[in-house]
Amino acid sequence: MKDRITILYLDPEPNNLHAFSAWFRRKAEYECHTCSQVEEAIVLLQRYPVHILLADQPTPESTGMEFLVRIPAGSQPPVKIVLTAHRESGLLEKAVKEGVITTYLCKPVDFEELERWMRVVSGQLSVVSKKDKGISL
Repeated sequence: MKDRITILYLDPEPNNLHAFSAWFRRKAEYECHTCSQVEEAIVLLQRYPVHILLADQPTPESTGMEFLVRIPAGSQPPVKIVLTAHRESGLLEKAVKEGVITTYLCKPVDFEELERWMRVVSGQLSVVSKKDKGISL
């Protein structure tokens, strides 16, 4: 079996986490972890070699962007996607241009579109990055 892509999804809304888990549960090429709090996400990032990080823009502790900025450039996860219900007047476009995030998608999430993005970015991950061991914050 080829390497699985590990995804971590941070969202404070349980219904969003359940929908995400239900959709990707049937996909053998992905290993998915979900959490509702930033501190829990940090623990999971240290525990698992995460390749794709999805973060909801608003979280109770901070914004998804603030959380992603805390992750050192060049470390795991190499792919960072923000999910947002609101386009923040150029903030997300600027973050993409500066390499803080890979892209952003608007809510409600179209899981087929999200999976297409996953396939595109997972194809760009090198075998070396797929075997890396998490990050330290």
